[in-house]
Amino acid sequence: MDQMGMIAKSMKTIGGMMKGKTEYDAAIVRQEAAMIARYGGETLTNLFPKGSTDHPSEATAAIWTDWERFEAIAMDLSRYATVLSDGADNERGSAGGSGDANLATMSPDDLFKNIGGTCSSCHQDFRQKKE
Repeated sequence: MDQMGMIAKSMKTIGGMMKGKTEYDAAIVRQEAAMIARYGGETLTNLFPKGSTDHPSEATAAIWTDWERFEAIAMDLSRYATVLSDGADNERGSAGGSGDANLATMSPDDLFKNIGGTCSSCHQDFRQKKE
């Protein structure tokens, strides 16, 4: 839960810049995206040993029935965050792009959308719905 909270904190920091609430700072984007990358991938999947749905976990059993998808999403999180860290100095502005086409040249805005989409996919499929 602590690591998920750290990812959420970094997402809020970067998201504030992407929405224009705070001034864009490529160094901070690089730092926060690198942190997200560190906590994605295998580091993330290792947090979910089979059957770990006890409180305070918000995970559903779907993680273990569709482990390959969960693992792929975790790997995408790390990959997209790494590319955002590397591309923090790319030209700003959304071209409406997302997905994997030309990741290295995408704007930080579009790269951040990839990360957000990855988080949303995981929460939609593998996190208990909040009441």
